[in-house]
Amino acid sequence: MARQLTRPRDMRMAVRYLTTVGASVLAFTPILITYIEEAALGSPATYLLFVPFWGLLIVFGLDPRSRGREINDSEFDRILAVVIGASLIIAATLAVPRLPAAAAYWHAEVIPLLIWVFAASIVIFGIRRVARDYVAWFYLLACFPPNILLVAQVLGGTTVVVGTVTVVLGAIATGLAFRHSRVAVPAAIAYAVAGLALVVVLREHSALAYTVPAAVLTSIVIAVRLRVGPDQATVSLPRQSIATIAVGWVAALLVLTFAPRPLPIISPADLPVAHTTWIADIAEQPATTVSTPSTYAWGPRVMGDDGSVQRYRITVHDSASEPQVAFLDVFTSRDLGRFTDFRRGVWYAVAPPAVWTAYQATADAHITILGEMRASTETVRTPDDSLWTARQWAWKIPSDTGIRFQVIYLLASLDTRRPDAVTAPQPPSYRSAVLDPITWLITDRSTPDDTDLATADPVEESLTALAWHLVRTGEVQQ
Repeated sequence: MARQLTRPRDMRMAVRYLTTVGASVLAFTPILITYIEEAALGSPATYLLFVPFWGLLIVFGLDPRSRGREINDSEFDRILAVVIGASLIIAATLAVPRLPAAAAYWHAEVIPLLIWVFAASIVIFGIRRVARDYVAWFYLLACFPPNILLVAQVLGGTTVVVGTVTVVLGAIATGLAFRHSRVAVPAAIAYAVAGLALVVVLREHSALAYTVPAAVLTSIVIAVRLRVGPDQATVSLPRQSIATIAVGWVAALLVLTFAPRPLPIISPADLPVAHTTWIADIAEQPATTVSTPSTYAWGPRVMGDDGSVQRYRITVHDSASEPQVAFLDVFTSRDLGRFTDFRRGVWYAVAPPAVWTAYQATADAHITILGEMRASTETVRTPDDSLWTARQWAWKIPSDTGIRFQVIYLLASLDTRRPDAVTAPQPPSYRSAVLDPITWLITDRSTPDDTDLATADPVEESLTALAWHLVRTGEVQQ
């Protein structure tokens, strides 16, 4: 019996794909569920749900003809998979937590999944086959979230733009799936035209515009490719034993059981409702002055259709002390999913990252916690630089065109002599969101201190008090 389980044998291509993809889906089910929830909220990163299918399409397009005598060494493949997989997992585990804002923008939770697929492919298909699939791996690298999100941002960031970028990714995969036939270009063009038409029709519903065209057209292409494509069984692949396959599924169960879970997604129903006139209500408070807003032109590119980013200067006059100055940054979008790509203060500090120190809690408001962050001391490099601190919360407001979601940051300078020395929000760029974080990691700087200063600094205390005052003023009492 034991010999039967460990005896290498030829294995059908379908079983190999099922083992690789199926075990990956099992191991990382929580991450995939999170992406489905984000897609339902209209996240521009919805395309990540389809990347595995597009990658498989490209693999199907590999020329299956043998390239002469091929030598397969299963033992070497397994050793290589363990060494590469373990090294990459350890590197990602050490690096990603040090860059919380960049990691959220990168959707770094998908990195272990890619490493798993790469290592499993080496074991199941052999390193030579994996090396010949280089087109698929380059395609996966091109789908790195900052690449796609920044392209959509540059092109305008609207629902039609994001949906079109998703369709183009599928069209490229379609062309590569048929790259050894004459129908490659016509198939890719047909995919793009049909997909764009569906995006335009569904443009008022972001979640549908990002999912329906890709889901429908990718399903059709996969069905056609499997029916008319060449027989992949002609490829010489390493033999596998039942024990090897079983070990892969057991490892997937272990990952599913013990791997950390992704952060839960906030449901629109869980967000409190704020008055439409909450800014005006704050301005009417005694001894409070609110400036006219500074509206950033790049707001719609990151917040989507009807989205905006505005900054208000708030001054609270106190006869017993100097006036308190704070800046209120309001990010507004019709899609809650937009905020799943922009977390952990990515607007203000990425490398070095802002320090999330604690959550201030209360029981007398619908919003019960405030996110608290401040600039790292590493950001002070010239006499003009200053430390700042911030509080963050979210809610939804009604409008004539439907519900709008808002994430609010309240910032203040820790230098009381320079109350206006507060960083302004900036849209992510390839330098700020990718190159600078990588450079910062390479320089091997220490992780910023996470000591809680909220109870030790009067600016921190007064900013927290002001934040709760704004929350109580803006919330709809129920």
